[in-house]
Amino acid sequence: MPVILEPRAVTGQDVVDRLRPTPEQRITLIFVGAYALAILILWHLPILKIILYPFKLLTVSLHEFSHAAAGCCTGATIESVEIDPDEGGVTRMRGGFSCCTLPAGYLGSSLIGAILIFCGFDDTDNRIVLKGAGLKYFVLFVGVMSCLYSLWDIMDDLVFRKVNESDASKFAKQCKCCPSQIWGFIWLIISLIFLGIGVLAGLAVFKQNNG
Repeated sequence: MPVILEPRAVTGQDVVDRLRPTPEQRITLIFVGAYALAILILWHLPILKIILYPFKLLTVSLHEFSHAAAGCCTGATIESVEIDPDEGGVTRMRGGFSCCTLPAGYLGSSLIGAILIFCGFDDTDNRIVLKGAGLKYFVLFVGVMSCLYSLWDIMDDLVFRKVNESDASKFAKQCKCCPSQIWGFIWLIISLIFLGIGVLAGLAVFKQNNG
């Protein structure tokens, strides 16, 4: 006689157990916190901040790539993507839906960073590739850097310097219901949500692999 398995409702305790980090995941969380602290410290040191320079350019590239990707998805023609050595960038396009392409830079780079952090919880590469932990922690670092750079970029543009030509300022000119600071704050919250989801998803999805 076949055995029929009845579905069981997921309880709050099931969710807590699923998100409780394993010893290996605790190490990953420690690295995430250590990376964030190291990046914030190096960011403000006149000489040592040059260590972050190539990663800043990489993050700017992800920002502009996100603009271009959103443009392609909304029917725009991408004319050029430029990365400035002074850690700036610009994506020129014709057409597309600007309400999607303008926030895509901040949100897209945050999303990519969150995905990289999510992947950083996977220990599969450690079992397949000799010394694969180096790849894991590099991916984790780039993910943290991308998330932090995006968050800092929003704060720097809209709170500290109030740059008139920021993406949020351009967005506010088209969606006039809110000023640029409000849109920047909304994008900041969304970016933080992406970061939180990346960490929580990594804890939940890769628990079996790590356990």
